[in-house]
Amino acid sequence: MHDKNTYMVLITSTMVAILLIIYLGVKGVISLVLPPLLLSVLVSRKINDIRNSIMALPDLTRDIAEIVKAGVSIGAAFERVIDNPYPRPLITYLQRINQPGSAAEVRGPWLIKFAISILREISTLVLHQRPSIGLLRYSSS
Repeated sequence: MHDKNTYMVLITSTMVAILLIIYLGVKGVISLVLPPLLLSVLVSRKINDIRNSIMALPDLTRDIAEIVKAGVSIGAAFERVIDNPYPRPLITYLQRINQPGSAAEVRGPWLIKFAISILREISTLVLHQRPSIGLLRYSSS
């Protein structure tokens, strides 16, 4: 669930806490607060990123729909939306699905996974769509 940076911060802060306990003795026990404090800061930052991404999903889908309604391709719509001030995780997901043939895994709440998978499916459908799709041809025979 956590990335490599979170583990590095946790390991480093634990090592610093152990060194402070060894160096300061009983007074160094206060340094045991350091690892959980740093971990809680990192986790709360990730929670804020996820919450902001979820709150931005309606605006994102509306912007993409409006750009596509204006006649722009879905890939170009993704590129235009990337320039908007959306949360960092959402922009990262959009950049991943905008690459042809990408199978990037989306990590996060089910709502973000669902929205990104829908956008990914739409983009792959549009990329593989032929100009004659949707037109029925009737033969006179």
